[in-house]
Amino acid sequence: METVILISVLSTLGVVIVVGAMVVAFRKLKDKVDSRDCESEFNTVHDKIEKCGDNNNRDLNSAIDQVYQDLSEFKGDFNNCIEETQRTIDSRCDKLYTECENQNAALRHQDGELLSEVHSLIDEVHRRITELDRSAGGDETQPNSTSSDLLA
Repeated sequence: METVILISVLSTLGVVIVVGAMVVAFRKLKDKVDSRDCESEFNTVHDKIEKCGDNNNRDLNSAIDQVYQDLSEFKGDFNNCIEETQRTIDSRCDKLYTECENQNAALRHQDGELLSEVHSLIDEVHRRITELDRSAGGDETQPNSTSSDLLA
C-alpha cells in the first residue's frame, strides 16, 4: 500500500516537473519564434496526422471487411462439408440397413430349411424306432407320433 502511494506521489511530481519545464521553455522561446510559422507548422503536422489516421482507418476497415468475407466463405465451405459428410453417413447407414435386412432374411430362410430338415430327421428316427419295435415284437397299437408331437 505504501509503495502505491509513493509511486503515485512520484509520478505526480514527475508530471509537474515536465509541465513546468515546458512552460519555461515556451516562455523563453515565445519571443524567439514567429507564432505564425509555428501555427502553420502545427497545422501542417496536424493535417498529416489526420491523413495518416484516415488512411489507417480505411486500411483497417478494409482488412476487417476482408476477414469477414473470408470467414463467411469458410463458414459456407464448412457447412457444405458437414452436409456432404451427413449425406455420406446417411447413404452408408441405408446400405448397412439393407445389408442387415438381406442377411436377416437369408438367416430366416436357412432357419426354415434347418427346421424342416430337423423335422424330417425326427420323423425318420421315429419311423425306425417303430420298425425296430415291430420287428422286436413290440406293441403295434401305439399311435405313430410325428416330429411336431415330439417337439411339443
